[in-house]
Amino acid sequence: MAKLAALLRVQALGAFGLNAAIRSTDVRRRMTLAGMALLFVLVGVVMAVYCYATGAAMASVGAASSVPSFAVFAGSCAAAAASLLKAGGALFGFKDYDTVMALPVPTWQVVLSRLASLYAMAALLCAVLMVPLYVASLPAAGVGVAGWLAALLSMVLVPAIPLALAVAVAFLVSLVASRMRHAQAVAGIAGLVLVVALVVAMGGLSQPSSALGGDAQAALGQAVASFAAFASGLWLPAGWVQAAVIQGQPLALALFAAASVACATLCVAVVSRFFERLNAAVSSPASSRGRRATFGQQPRNPVRALVEKELRLVLSTPIYLMNMGIGPVLGFAVGCACFVAGPSLLSTVAESLPAGAGALGSVTLEGLAAAGLPWVFAFCAATGVTSSCSVSLEGSARWIMETVPQPTSVVLGSKVLANLLFAGAPILTGAALAAVGLHVPPVSAAMFLLVPAAVTCFSACLGAFLNARMPNYGWKSAYEVVKRSVPVMAALLGGIVLSIAGLAASCACTVLAGGAVDAALVSAAVSAVALAAAAAIARTAFRMPLGD
Repeated sequence: MAKLAALLRVQALGAFGLNAAIRSTDVRRRMTLAGMALLFVLVGVVMAVYCYATGAAMASVGAASSVPSFAVFAGSCAAAAASLLKAGGALFGFKDYDTVMALPVPTWQVVLSRLASLYAMAALLCAVLMVPLYVASLPAAGVGVAGWLAALLSMVLVPAIPLALAVAVAFLVSLVASRMRHAQAVAGIAGLVLVVALVVAMGGLSQPSSALGGDAQAALGQAVASFAAFASGLWLPAGWVQAAVIQGQPLALALFAAASVACATLCVAVVSRFFERLNAAVSSPASSRGRRATFGQQPRNPVRALVEKELRLVLSTPIYLMNMGIGPVLGFAVGCACFVAGPSLLSTVAESLPAGAGALGSVTLEGLAAAGLPWVFAFCAATGVTSSCSVSLEGSARWIMETVPQPTSVVLGSKVLANLLFAGAPILTGAALAAVGLHVPPVSAAMFLLVPAAVTCFSACLGAFLNARMPNYGWKSAYEVVKRSVPVMAALLGGIVLSIAGLAASCACTVLAGGAVDAALVSAAVSAVALAAAAAIARTAFRMPLGD
């Protein structure tokens, strides 16, 4: 067991670069780790507040007794998604496989230590989602001490079954990806659709219901209860936890605990038994059948070829696609919703607000929407900064980009252009649809295109500059550079802060001045500053050498 404890300690210290920060004499590295920890805490707080609002909304419509099944279902989906993203690099095809397997420890201990890190991450995510839901709703359901204990146990055991299923799916995806060219793209798109659907569903449930009439509240409560019943039927553990927490059935709790422990044990046993064979199958070279020959083709434009290469990298890396694609997809979805609903959407929202909340003096909700919506699209675009980790993802193949007969401006410029196509195209399309659907004035409609375009350029150039200055080529899994690298966090924060500042300035100008032209001038001024900053950053980045 001493060897297992050592492996668990290695996994814990290596999870967020703790070991490197502890042993490093560079103060900046430790400050960076502290900043990342603070950022993760802030994100966790935002998620907790969001889930608390969801639970309170469900309780306000009389559906508090349905929250346990909904919480288990949402936690299981989140745990499965997180485990699926991480399992590929943690269990199959990781870079240091030969070194790990040469250690004088049994294979089952290697597997258990890696599965334990996945389980801890999934359990933390489940706690962030489920604790606020329980706190906001269970008191209204009249749950006693036994019910609270069952709820606490459910949060600990919920990740077990989803983790086992995610490991199986991750192996199948990795195996198919080693045999097919586009399997990773399909997996990434499917995961992206699942995450966006979960965000939209929880957003609909977290809408305030105080403005609804009694009949509408009853109908919404019945709809929530129906969804909870559907979730319990679709995912049996949700029904077991529902019966244990609300109805106090110990048999249901025992069944849930037994099934969770059995699935976890079976997962460790099966993966340990076939660990070497699974990694050998995943790491075997893919078949070259069906690939087009490139002999005799005309040479392509270097910029176009490099941009296509960057976009293929995004599509072929599921964690990359899912992490950077949620914002652009949500922005496009918002634009489509505004286009379909039309101007009546704002009128409906204004009618649902308390008396007087739809207007501030001469400012209407339509005026605030025309001033603020462009910055909402900009915020969505700022979350899809693919350039912030595209340099690091070159990894051991970075020598290709370092020796390619093209200047730095072409290499980094192609990464910026790929970012603009990936995030800018769907965002600008959605913004244009929103402007047309909401019938905003021409001056405001121009801001619907200028503002997202400026923020996208700023974020893309900032991400490329930071990643070129602080590359990480020694990663063992793409998860390290996509989710935990300093350039990603810094570029993300830069774009988000710019979007929030622009939103506040534009809406404040609308409230104080009361004119769409004044708000548009403020938005145009902030956009001009963003474009000027993007040009200065790009000019500096394009002069940097790409060598180590």
